[in-house]
Amino acid sequence: LAKAAAKELQIPYSVSIHAADVLLNSANDKYVLNDAQAVIACNKAVFNKVAARSPFLKEKLHYVPHGLILDNWQFSDKEIQQDVLRFICIGRLVKKKNPLRAIEIIQALNKAGIASELSIVGNGEMLPDLKARADASITFKQPILRSEVNSELINHDILIICSEELANGDMEGLPNTVLEAMASGTIVMAYNSGSITEAICEETGFIMTAGDEVNTVQKLLKSDLSKIKNNARQLIEEKYSAESLIQKKSELLIST
Repeated sequence: LAKAAAKELQIPYSVSIHAADVLLNSANDKYVLNDAQAVIACNKAVFNKVAARSPFLKEKLHYVPHGLILDNWQFSDKEIQQDVLRFICIGRLVKKKNPLRAIEIIQALNKAGIASELSIVGNGEMLPDLKARADASITFKQPILRSEVNSELINHDILIICSEELANGDMEGLPNTVLEAMASGTIVMAYNSGSITEAICEETGFIMTAGDEVNTVQKLLKSDLSKIKNNARQLIEEKYSAESLIQKKSELLIST
């Protein structure tokens, strides 16, 4: 649409690329992206994918992540109450987000003697199957307003991200919920998928591997979580401030 409008108006256009829009349709590289004045990837996984398969875009391909309006995200450094760990999963209930795996992890933790609960906030095609697999430790909530996400995150201890790359190449980049949790003081525990490690490392959260999730939680419970929470918030302030990223994108568009 942008290409057609720009052609009609005889003006340049730029394109922002995210995930499935380019990961599942390489034809767009030549048809849409090649004629754009600037192509802006919002995560490094997409940037690297497009750069590798379409080197002719090298001069116009840029990386500018999504950001947060920091004043909207209250930070909480409250201690985790270890009697019951409160996990949360927020987002569309679709295969690439792998919410069924989150349920399985919570059930494994309870079986291992680590009392845990999971709130699944969202809707989608997998909801009926998830409800069929859930037990009393799993609670389902309808999608919430963006203005409610901060308080919902603060009311939980750990955001769990189980996203995976699908066989067709579709995957998440860096979910906004990860940045929002880091800004809120909610610990993030995630698989290394897409662009998760742009923000999550041992200083800012926990990367889990398949089959070792219980050990990851045991490590988490022995860690200096206050330090990790504050490191995460600092990273958001330094790299993901919407104000500075809007300025960066504006300068980029003006200069191209």
